[in-house]
Parts: sequence; C-alpha cells; structure tokens
Amino acid sequence: MKSIPMCSRTLRAVVCCLFGPLLATAIAHAQTSFTITERQRLSGWLESHREFAAVDIDQPLHWQVNRLRDSQALQREQLVKLLRDDLPSLSSFVRQVTITGREPLTSTDGRWLQVNPAKDPWLSAGDQLTRYSTGNEVTVLLSSGHFCVIPHKPGTAWTAYANACGLSRQSRGWIIQPDGSIKEAVAHSLIDEMVAPSPGAWIWSPESDTNRDIATSRALAAFLATQPPSSQLDYPWRRIATLDDSRPPTWD
Repeated sequence: MKSIPMCSRTLRAVVCCLFGPLLATAIAHAQTSFTITERQRLSGWLESHREFAAVDIDQPLHWQVNRLRDSQALQREQLVKLLRDDLPSLSSFVRQVTITGREPLTSTDGRWLQVNPAKDPWLSAGDQLTRYSTGNEVTVLLSSGHFCVIPHKPGTAWTAYANACGLSRQSRGWIIQPDGSIKEAVAHSLIDEMVAPSPGAWIWSPESDTNRDIATSRALAAFLATQPPSSQLDYPWRRIATLDDSRPPTWD
C-alpha cells in the first residue's frame, strides 16, 4: 500500500498572546505533505515517490513523527518555564508554537540510505513527510520577542545578520538551519564567525552567556529545530532589515 498524498495547501495558524492581544496571526506558506500508511524504510518510500523525493535544498524534507509529539510537548513546557521569568515575550511565543514531531533526517538520498541502513529510518503509519519552501530570508530572533528578517545573501556570516539587527555585543550565537541542524558559534572566533546561515534559518544570539543562559539557549535552539523554516511564519511583530543598513530597524 502506498502513501496517500495530501494536496498542497496554505495553512493558517493563529498565534495569540505574544504581546497580549496584539499578536494575531501566523501564516504558513504552501507546502506538500504525504501521510505514511504502513511501516516502511525511508529509502523505500523515496524510491516509490521519486518526483516528490528529488533532493531540493530550497525545499527540505521534514519527517514528522507521531510518537515524538508528546515528548516535544513536554520539551515546550520546560522551555516555557525556563524563559518565563527573564524573557516573558519569548516564553509566550514558544507556548503558542505548534508541536510538529519533527525528527531531522541524515539524508534524503534513497540510494545512499540503502547502503547506510543505520541512517535509514523506519517510517510508521500516521507519520508525515512534508516539503516546505525555505524562502529567501534569514530570521534573527530577538530577546524582546521580535523577529528581525533579512534577505539571504550567500556566503554571509551569521554575525553580519546579527549586527544588521542591532546585536553587536553578543559573544555567542545559535544558527538553526532549515534541515534541522544546529551550529553553536562563538563571535570573534575566526572559524565560528564564518558560519553562514541558509535561506530559512533562524539565528538566536542572546545578550548574556552565563552557564544558565547557555543551557536555556541550547534548549531554545533545539526546539526551533523542530519547526518549519523561519520564512514559513509571517508575524505582525517583525521588521525587515538589510545587510547594507547602517542603522538597524527600530522596535517601537
């Protein structure tokens, strides 16, 4: 039995209470999903859905696993508590974010997976495989809860995006790529400074890097890695910046 395609559609998710009643609606852009109807290897599914499965860096494949939703809901609640006292706006945002059950995939190359069975996961009935467009933006998440959105420029270091959003004194950043990978980078480190976000990436670069704050930041980055590309969400509390701006956007 084969997977049943679900038609492409625009999803509208209502996100409330980021700033009390001021935050209204988040819109997810067009996506294509397939629901798995029987247990099978990912490589086998890719082989029987070659057109959909073609590797496309602009539309990464998300594996959404039913059995992970409860653990991710607990992950969200724990993160809400960590953020609640010092970063209440972020705490409100996280509380409203959808639980996806996403599990990052090592590869979506069916033939590679067949010769590397340890990396070839079993899909279960009810799981979903979804392609999202990454768009052409990078989103810097600010401690105020605002989203600073910058057009992507290939090869540009994460620190350039942070600086364009007014973050000039941060010593550490987390780059969450749309494929679910996370890079923890140290500012002013020759190697780490050159980490380049892909289109659809999130950047989180907090003002403080005490051991407690680093642990919270790692938890936040891990949760963002379960989400669609950052360009999928269109929040009213966002500003557009550019890498060439001499002055970052204001947040009044």
